[in-house]
Amino acid sequence: MPTKFVEIKKFLGLFQQQNSFSTPDGALEDADNVVITKDDRIIKRRGMYSWYSGGTNIINAIYPYQQKLVAVCSDKILNFTESGTAPNQTGNATPNGGENVSVTNGRISRFVESNNNLYFTTDNGPLKLTAYDSQVRDSGAYPGLDLTATFQSDNGVINGNTQVAYRVVFGYRDDNSNLILGAPSDSSTVINTKVIGATWNRNSSGVVTVDQVNHGLVTNMAITTSNLLALSNY
Repeated sequence: MPTKFVEIKKFLGLFQQQNSFSTPDGALEDADNVVITKDDRIIKRRGMYSWYSGGTNIINAIYPYQQKLVAVCSDKILNFTESGTAPNQTGNATPNGGENVSVTNGRISRFVESNNNLYFTTDNGPLKLTAYDSQVRDSGAYPGLDLTATFQSDNGVINGNTQVAYRVVFGYRDDNSNLILGAPSDSSTVINTKVIGATWNRNSSGVVTVDQVNHGLVTNMAITTSNLLALSNY
C-alpha cells in the first residue's frame, strides 16, 4: 500500500517537549539555519561558523577601529586580521604590546575615538592606541617635576628689580600629530633685586639721584653698589 505523506503548509516553531498525541503538523524539533520571520513561514539562511576561537583570551569588549576589530581582554589588547576566502574567512588575533592592561572580570571597557586615536578604559586608567596595531600607551603625559631656580647675575636674562616664575611641562606629539601635554609643575620664582646699568649722582648735601626708569627705590632707602666705573661728586 503506498505511503501518503502529509502536506505541511504551516511551520509552528520549535516543540522541544513534543507529545506524539498532541503535537500538530508543522511542529519542529530542530530548526538549524532557518529564520521564522512571520507566523507559519520559514526561510533558510546561511549557517553560522566559528570566525575566531579565543582559547584562553576572554574578550571583555570589542570595537571597530580603522576598518579592523580591536578587543580588550582581561590582560591584553588584541587586533584582528582575516585569512581565507569568503564566506569562510577566519580571524587571527595579535596582541598589542606596550603598557600593561588589566580589566577586572565583570567590568566592561568603554571606547571613544578622537583625533584618530582610540581610547579605552582599564583598571590602570584610560589607555590609547594611535593605530589598530600600535603599542598601547597612556592617554596623557607625565606631570612636570618640581624645580628649583637660582638667579645668575651675569646671564642678563632678567631685568633689574624684576621677578619671573617658571614651570616644567612634559609633552610629546603622538603618531597622529596630536600634542599631548602633562600637568605643569609648581612654579619656581627667580628675583633680580639689582638695579643694573643705573647712573647716579651725589650732590654736596649727600642727596643721591638715580637715573633709572622703574628703579623701585624710595627716599631713605640704603643702596649697595658694586663694580662702579666712576663716582660723581663723592
